[in-house]
Amino acid sequence: MQSYTYLLIDLACICIPFLASFYPKHAFFKQWKSFFKANVLVSIAFLIWDYYFTEMGIWGFNPDYLLGLYIGNLPVEELLFFICIPFACVFTFFALKFLIKTSPFFKSQRYITLVFISVFSLLAILHYHKWYTFTACGFTALYLMFLKWKQVDLSFHYLTYFLILPFFF
Repeated sequence: MQSYTYLLIDLACICIPFLASFYPKHAFFKQWKSFFKANVLVSIAFLIWDYYFTEMGIWGFNPDYLLGLYIGNLPVEELLFFICIPFACVFTFFALKFLIKTSPFFKSQRYITLVFISVFSLLAILHYHKWYTFTACGFTALYLMFLKWKQVDLSFHYLTYFLILPFFF
């Protein structure tokens, strides 16, 4: 049963959002085509990142928790991760926009963004010698700077992030 752990985590993350996406008053399944188009583009970039970081030995996957099926050097569960987790996150965002008219972070989003930019920039600088930490934190800081410059409303993104973050822990 241990070899199904990663697969079961993937499926557990998607099962409720999948079922709830058929709620008739606010049917997320009608957005699936758009979701999957966008998800494929983003997933390809991150799967390439995963492939090279695994190849370089920066991270790996514990075979005790995997089925043993690989595409390249990536377990099939990692490929499913890039469908299940984004689906659950986007569904949560979609549901929150329906359930809550104004995000509680609307007024504070600028400050949250500045804190995130500062923290991620500092982490990238302090860990310049660690490829994963440097690139993940550095690119996140740069992307948030771009979104701040474009004045994108991130209030519902932050609400979604703070709501789902405990599940990642």
